Amino acid sequence: MSAPTHDVAIIGAGFTGVALAIQLIRSLPAGARIVLIGSPQETGRGQAYGTERPEHLLNVRAERMSLFPDDPSHFVRWLKRQWPHRDPADKYVARESYGRYVRDTMNVAVAESRQHVHLDIIEGTAVEVERTEGSFSIRLASGEQYRAAAAALCTGNGRSDFPLRVENIADAVRDFMVRQPFADYRMGTVKPDARVLFIGTGLTMIDQVLTLDRTGYIGPILAVSRRGLLPAGHRARRTEPRAIDVPTVGDLTLSGLFALIVEATRVKVALGGDWRAIIDGLRPRTQELWQRLSAADQRRFLRHLESFWSVHRHRMAPEAAERVAALRASGRLKVLAGRVVGIRRAVRGITAALRARGSRTIELRPFDWVINCTGAGRGGPAADPLLARVIARGLARPDRHGRGLDVGTDARLIDRGGKPVAGFYAAGPLTAGRFLEITAVPDIRVQVAEIAGAIAGFVAEVKKPTARLTRGGSR
Repeated sequence: MSAPTHDVAIIGAGFTGVALAIQLIRSLPAGARIVLIGSPQETGRGQAYGTERPEHLLNVRAERMSLFPDDPSHFVRWLKRQWPHRDPADKYVARESYGRYVRDTMNVAVAESRQHVHLDIIEGTAVEVERTEGSFSIRLASGEQYRAAAAALCTGNGRSDFPLRVENIADAVRDFMVRQPFADYRMGTVKPDARVLFIGTGLTMIDQVLTLDRTGYIGPILAVSRRGLLPAGHRARRTEPRAIDVPTVGDLTLSGLFALIVEATRVKVALGGDWRAIIDGLRPRTQELWQRLSAADQRRFLRHLESFWSVHRHRMAPEAAERVAALRASGRLKVLAGRVVGIRRAVRGITAALRARGSRTIELRPFDWVINCTGAGRGGPAADPLLARVIARGLARPDRHGRGLDVGTDARLIDRGGKPVAGFYAAGPLTAGRFLEITAVPDIRVQVAEIAGAIAGFVAEVKKPTARLTRGGSR
């Protein structure tokens, strides 16, 4: 059996994959080799930080966005080198800047460790992962193959699609509907007075509305989602988190936890405080609390409370919130709680069939564009060809909610038979079924640091027999 070409293969080169690579460079033994495989032009950027629009801002202050949990001011120091006369710690900077920071940090790590750990960056699409003879073989769409002793899946949120059946949109898709607004050049061709329908009212929609507004758009916008909720805004001044007393032992139910949060929030507001302090105070314990809930309570949360949690937890930067409020006040942006039933081609543009929440009446309204802003992909791992193949081979299985992959508390993938797979990990949004809060930088950076330590230990163990044989043969 030939030795693996690399010690670790990372599949996915967006933020999560690059953050893991940086931590591995710090953790692996001397002489180790890493291969980082990701889509062209997306290294360190992914969907979140691939935008180049200045109005697309981080929704977390710069002081909390360091790549390193043990060096919380790292990003702020990087920003100060770009802006020596500004204090950026409490600013919500452009996501494009953060993408440059991630890539710069990776380049520095590679340069400083060239004699210690080697990193190969491969731009391509992984289509197959299999385990053979104690190592992992990764095949790309190009036919290239790579082998590694350990592997990590870091493929991110996945792409979302319109929440409509194909037969309900078939004759309108090509000309009037934008599936991926961050990647579709047609977003730059929307006329200033066009009639625009957004499906989804989360942060993706906010980004697209702000871009239209910045580029001179003056037409009407309607945004539709099941509950019609917009993300809340951060306050300009930082709110200090306030922890609430949730018992660390004993049974925990969703209804009991919800009651504690609501009561603490009401008390805080009644005393003139900010409800954001309660939400932020939960953050250090969110993963623990989620894992203590029963499977049934987790399902209830995802069905009934997730959208409410999300709009309070994942908030807009203050200046974005102010602009969105102004657009709503002027009547240019309207929000509907309901759903799009169907879309058909019209003499000019399309006609959308809309049903307001709680109503049986369907209203037909004309639009020139329909933009998909439903956010992270909800098709589950089966919708991703690579993940579907990994599951088919028995190397992984979907999590209990069908949103990502099942992992243990150490982020090792669980195979078809329910056992952890040695040396095979998942990181970031793929592990949300286990951890819930694992889509933002402050959470992912902690996870990848822990995974890097575990992989370093695994690689060291793999190398031990070889080292003993080498010593024995030299006698």
